[in-house]
Formats: sequence, structure tokens, C-alpha cells
Amino acid sequence: MIPTIETGRLTLSPAAAGDLDALLELWREPEVRRYLWNDRELSREKAAGILDGAIAASEHGAGLWTVRVGDDDALAGCVGLRPTEQPAIEPLAAFHPRHWGRGYATEALGALLDHAFGTLGLAWLSAIVAEPDTGSARLLERLGFRRTEMAMGQKHLLIAYALAAPDWHRPPPRP
Repeated sequence: MIPTIETGRLTLSPAAAGDLDALLELWREPEVRRYLWNDRELSREKAAGILDGAIAASEHGAGLWTVRVGDDDALAGCVGLRPTEQPAIEPLAAFHPRHWGRGYATEALGALLDHAFGTLGLAWLSAIVAEPDTGSARLLERLGFRRTEMAMGQKHLLIAYALAAPDWHRPPPRP
């Protein structure tokens, strides 16, 4: 089971079946789905399948966390550790645009990286970003990920990133 994680400003809670509506609303937001879902609007059934897979992965320490700011019950975003087709774990983050630019994604993923490298004992994490998604690329680089390779995807150049456990150092919090 994955733990609830608290940071200075955020509460990361394991995603549960009851979070489906809030997650679906977030994932259907045009600016969020632009790169997260290749600009495809998810059906409720597809979103439920994604959530079910994340809940199943939580038995092994990976999975999906909902993110809330302070005492606000509204969903600000979600972060996760997702097993990939290669034998790797990929971090992910999606925040509602009204929460962009406040450092929440850095703070939430930083806490998740502490969990991945500390609690789970992972040796490394990998991530892939579509070239136009400069926000995600900056986020990964801020967290210490380094570019490893590039390949052409269906629509965009894809940039692969990796972070080894010994290279992980939490960035300073935003003022």
C-alpha cells in the first residue's frame, strides 16, 4: 500500500475509486490532456481503467496520489509512479492550470522521489517528454533528471530523461 505524504503545503493521498470524478475532470482539462493524453479526451471508462491500474500498482509502492493544497478539499492535481513497458518506473504529474507556477508540482514530485528512492529503494527513474512540453522538461530538470536520448514519436520528438538515486537532491522550496 502507498502512504499518504504531507509536505509543507500539500497532502498527497493514495488515489481511490471515489476520486474518479475529480480525476476525470482534471484529465479532461484541455491544457492538462494536451501532453498527458496526447490531446485526446478520456472516456469515463478509460479513466476508470487508468485509476484501477494505479490502485493495483499501489500494492508494490507505485501508483497514483491525489494532491490537495492546505485544507482545501478540491483536487489541485495528481502525481504518480507508473511502471512502464521497459523495466522502469516513470514519475508523472498533472495539475489544474489554476495551480501552475506556484511550485506545487516540484514539491509534490520531490516528495514522491523521496518515497521512490528512500522507501522503495529504487535505483533510478526514467521519464519521456514530448519536445513541445517545455513545462514538464523544466520540472524534470529542476528535480535533477538528465536527458539521455531522443527519438521521433507519432507527433513530436520525444526526449528521454533519467535520474539515478545517488544524484537525487531535493531542490530548495519556493518562497
